[in-house]
Amino acid sequence: MAESTQQQQEQEQQEQQQEASPPATAAAGRIGKITSMGTRYLSRWVSWSGPPANAPQPSSPKGSPRDSPKGTPIDGMGPLPISPQPPRPYQNRSRASSKASNLSETAPCVYPLVPKLPVPPLGHTLNWYQKHLQCLLTKEQMREVEDIVREFGKPGGLGEKLQEELIKRHDTMDNWIYEWWLDDMYMSVPLPLPCNSNPGMVFPPQNFTSSAAMTLFAARLVTAALEMKERIYMRASLNSFPKPSLCSAAETWTWTAAQYVRGINPCVCSSTPVCSHLTAALASPGTSSCLLLTPLLPTSTSSSSCATIGDLDVDRCSVRERHQPMCMQQYSRVFTSHRRPGIPRDKLLSFADAPLTNQHIVVFMRNHMFRLDVVMDGVAMTTEELQKQLQLVILEVEEYEGPDPPAIGIMTGDNRRTWAQNRQILVSDPTNLSNLKVLETSTLTLCIDEPLSPRFNLTTRTSHKATLSKRQSSFTAGAQPVTPQQEKSLESLRDEVNAGHQMVHGGGSLHNSGNRWFDKTVQFVVTQDGWCGLCYEHSAAEGIVVIQLVEQVLHALSDAAETTQLETISDSAEQRDSEAVVKADPPSHARELIKLEWKVTPVITRRIEEAASNVDRLVEDLDFRILRYTGFGRNFMKKSKCSPDAFIQLALQLAYFRTQSHLTSTYESASIRRFRHGRVDAIRANTPEVLAWCEAMVLNGPVRDRLAKFNVALETQTEIMVNNILGRGIDNHLLGLREVAKEMGLPTPEIFNHSSYQISNHFGLSTSQVPTLSDSWMGYGPVCPDGYGASYNPHPETIVFCLSAWNSCESTSTLDFGRSLERALDDMKTVLNVRQ
Repeated sequence: MAESTQQQQEQEQQEQQQEASPPATAAAGRIGKITSMGTRYLSRWVSWSGPPANAPQPSSPKGSPRDSPKGTPIDGMGPLPISPQPPRPYQNRSRASSKASNLSETAPCVYPLVPKLPVPPLGHTLNWYQKHLQCLLTKEQMREVEDIVREFGKPGGLGEKLQEELIKRHDTMDNWIYEWWLDDMYMSVPLPLPCNSNPGMVFPPQNFTSSAAMTLFAARLVTAALEMKERIYMRASLNSFPKPSLCSAAETWTWTAAQYVRGINPCVCSSTPVCSHLTAALASPGTSSCLLLTPLLPTSTSSSSCATIGDLDVDRCSVRERHQPMCMQQYSRVFTSHRRPGIPRDKLLSFADAPLTNQHIVVFMRNHMFRLDVVMDGVAMTTEELQKQLQLVILEVEEYEGPDPPAIGIMTGDNRRTWAQNRQILVSDPTNLSNLKVLETSTLTLCIDEPLSPRFNLTTRTSHKATLSKRQSSFTAGAQPVTPQQEKSLESLRDEVNAGHQMVHGGGSLHNSGNRWFDKTVQFVVTQDGWCGLCYEHSAAEGIVVIQLVEQVLHALSDAAETTQLETISDSAEQRDSEAVVKADPPSHARELIKLEWKVTPVITRRIEEAASNVDRLVEDLDFRILRYTGFGRNFMKKSKCSPDAFIQLALQLAYFRTQSHLTSTYESASIRRFRHGRVDAIRANTPEVLAWCEAMVLNGPVRDRLAKFNVALETQTEIMVNNILGRGIDNHLLGLREVAKEMGLPTPEIFNHSSYQISNHFGLSTSQVPTLSDSWMGYGPVCPDGYGASYNPHPETIVFCLSAWNSCESTSTLDFGRSLERALDDMKTVLNVRQ
């Protein structure tokens, strides 16, 4: 009787749920007709749990979804259904310590169903495109652009035809732009990866007293990364779906009828709301289908419920429709991807379907390469075992008396098409082919580097003695502690700029550039002097995803350092004795250390020399600098009621204007992960409003006038930022219009042939916000010969800038730009103090 009553209550709850929220099929009705251009448009996501009934609607530019007539499917739309996720109690935790209870390996791997990326209205994109060009072109050029845009966007014109094709593509694909974007941004670009594409990240400096201390840190680093990978990749199978559990009596989950879903390509998500990681189970031998349970929302939707992917908390938006879940697919590629060179374009390979029961890494040291099986038959190496294996690597390399191993890795830093040709020569030998497969399928690479000379960056304009700030120079602001032994000679210290060079490119062929495999997504770098970090290949994931993973790894590392007491050896004699013990009495699960031997012909030797010469020229040309601005941080910006990101973008514009006397096309990566398979769009900061404000600041006009123009420029910049993160950016849309014309076999539209399009995509400022909780930072090179790279990390009371340029360009200098940037921030504070 009690069981019957319970079933009746559950049925009533299910009926109440279905009345309170739309059915799962409502997602199919999210496309409505809007905009003055007569096109269809996908509703943007309103919030994770739906907007409050009396919530005010923010203003939006013309042509946005909110301008659509009342009663269309985008109005009053309830929450979307999500993938199967039994609720669990919410635990408030920081990004760096996102710990969760361990689920069994057979638990399903799921993520919330986030909406598709919308196709912006054509008129909206064309209007903003012209606005960004106004401060870059002459009046005559601008008149030509206006005529071209008017012809392209007229009713019934070519623009509308292309727009309709994009919407058809949107209706049939999970993400209508991703493939084109990936090809245009990365795969078709032939430039070398170091300096041009791969960012480098510098960790907080360590204090290694011995080689054993360094290997202990490296072992913990790799172990924490493997544990993070386990949390991301948790397998699902037909017979292992757990029963839905209840988080509390108020949160009852209702499960719909089961569906059987055929196997899906891991790289291409089906339109069915199924987690891409389930495809690993679908692709397993003997498994042709998988049971998919689609839950409706709980009867009592709580903003505190915590969804997970595997055992990893789902990222949620912190601004603009907060708590909305974000697409987690990028996490699945960090430890399973490899960029293979090719002609005419590269390929991004995914090994996400490889079993977790067998995993290996590749350890580099002085151009030697070793395969290390860190997981075999489901048994992972302990930290102690891994440390001893790394000590064996060091011992073997130091005792090696043969000829220097070939610097195969440096060829990965050459032009992509050249490296593709060289790779074809390598694979003609079966041994080399086997080695390449080992590298491509590895979870990560660990590079044990020789520290760069403290005078390495003194040969360029990035001298660590050059003071960028009156308060604190980039050298004195470095986080590396000075021990009594080091105080004997300050010249023996490396600064963080020097460490940045090491992470971005390795220092050239005479240093560590051959001790890399730039095609690999994650390359951890450790050095004996305590400067550690990573170099990562950018095409697999965005910087913020890698940073969040790394910060969680570093947090786990610090926990391990506090709780685990392992034997560390400072005396070299004791270390040699310990290593001898390792050889004599290996641990029970010790793996055989496999050295990768390469078959090198005279042709390959010559290609290595040519690659080394090319990489050395690239390294010598990089002008790299760190500016730690201590005048204020994001707390002051928020207190001044300014978006920190928009504020810093205006500072960069003013700094550039003062050094160049004009504005330039500016690229800032805007995350669109709130949409399915979303990567980034481009936030542009070059607008007429920003130009008017910069001119007023340079002319030192009345404070009230400067403040008024600042407010207008800030409001415009904030609007651009919001447009981008909500899927209304213009760059992806313009790229889609260009590419769909190619697919239709049409001539390239005039709007893309005109010189203005090339000017708009010549990014003299390539910027990105890369926030960290620790004292880490990430930097990269400029994207054009006469441009700057500028990443920034706003802390509560300081801002860390990583600036880059090319020494070969006489019109750019990170020293001049850094000083101008510091002055711009000081001046902006002065103006804002008047407002306060």
